Amino acid sequence: MTDEELLYIEAAATAAGLSVPSFLVASAMTARAAPGMSVAQREGLAAEILGVSRLLRRTADNLNRLTRIAQSQDSLPHEVPAAAAAVRRYVETFAGIVAELDPRRNGTR
Repeated sequence: MTDEELLYIEAAATAAGLSVPSFLVASAMTARAAPGMSVAQREGLAAEILGVSRLLRRTADNLNRLTRIAQSQDSLPHEVPAAAAAVRRYVETFAGIVAELDPRRNGTR
């Protein structure tokens, strides 16, 4: 590797918060798993996926609570349509992230 390449890799590793060896490993794994994506892009998408997963989990918990209320009162709480709309938005967001990671899937399985 040239001195210029080494300087670039050291700067990129520092920006990513990694040691040079860790950065090189992460870069190689990214090239294998997600060609054309940088380490930062992959980490950003991973963070988005985790965020969406947390939101889906919370929303599912809320829908379960609303379902229990509906069953015990034999009526549908007025919050159900909004909760269902939130789930739909989260699923669409997640599908968009999946499509960005693997365009062949176009957000589907």
